[in-house]
Amino acid sequence: MARITVEDCLEKVDNQYDLVLLAKERTVQLNAGAPIQVEEDNDKRTIISLREIGDGKIDVKEVEASAIKRLRKEPDEVEEQEEIEEETNDEFENLYKGQVSKSGVAILPSKRTRRVPEVKKPSLADEALSELKKNKQKSAFPEIMIPLVSTEAEIKIMKDLVINTAKKVQDENGIKIEFLVGTMIELPRAAIKAKDIAKHAEFFSFGTNDLTQTTFGISRDDSGKFLNDYIENKIFTIDPFVSIDEGVKDLVEIAVAKGKKQNKKIKLGICGEHGGDPESIFFCSKVGLNYVSCSPYRVPIARLAAAQAEIKK
Repeated sequence: MARITVEDCLEKVDNQYDLVLLAKERTVQLNAGAPIQVEEDNDKRTIISLREIGDGKIDVKEVEASAIKRLRKEPDEVEEQEEIEEETNDEFENLYKGQVSKSGVAILPSKRTRRVPEVKKPSLADEALSELKKNKQKSAFPEIMIPLVSTEAEIKIMKDLVINTAKKVQDENGIKIEFLVGTMIELPRAAIKAKDIAKHAEFFSFGTNDLTQTTFGISRDDSGKFLNDYIENKIFTIDPFVSIDEGVKDLVEIAVAKGKKQNKKIKLGICGEHGGDPESIFFCSKVGLNYVSCSPYRVPIARLAAAQAEIKK
């Protein structure tokens, strides 16, 4: 059986982050009608894009340039591609899950998945920001978030990596871009050790979806099969993925207190579907979180709940 691994692709691309961005961009191109450079064999476009990269069938520089060009588009220009990109994003969640294509080409998990990647060149995101700045287009203030951190050493290594990469891009382009580096608190250990992690984080974003999963040891994807039974039997009073559970609230409060003790200026917020739940927003306001991030359709509810929470203070 013909195989292609993530490591095969990394022989053509410098790091896993750029690989995902390139594969996504190539998938968008294929969905838009770009010629396929390998045998199709009824594979999904995401699989085909990875096969093309691994086989060296596409010009990586051209795909990089296409990605940067798309990132520079105004929001209304990008909206037309949202439906395609949402499908692409869903499929890329399976990138490291050993997915096997219909033609028998297996995308295997890389042995380097848990290893800190060695960056040989700047990331596409940094290069895109540099292009925006050089062309005097409206830029953004990046907040670079490192996910799934559990130890101080982990975030220190990754923050140094981010800063060194950003410095290289800025030196090469003769520009200076202000940015923040922070982390998502989505593991119980990260919440408990928040004081140490805050030494190297300029913001905490509480990923309450995953923090709920890792606190209970249950998968949100599968919880629909049994949560109703839990609620009917009064094990849970409410779906913990809809409104923040009391135990998860305790972890958030611990992390907020410890984070602020270490860094009084730390920015604190919540990221996830709980950000659209009024009761959860009241709690976030009470413990001192600064912002809410949620799905677009939940924004009106979140804004109203945030305003009501401020009035009640």
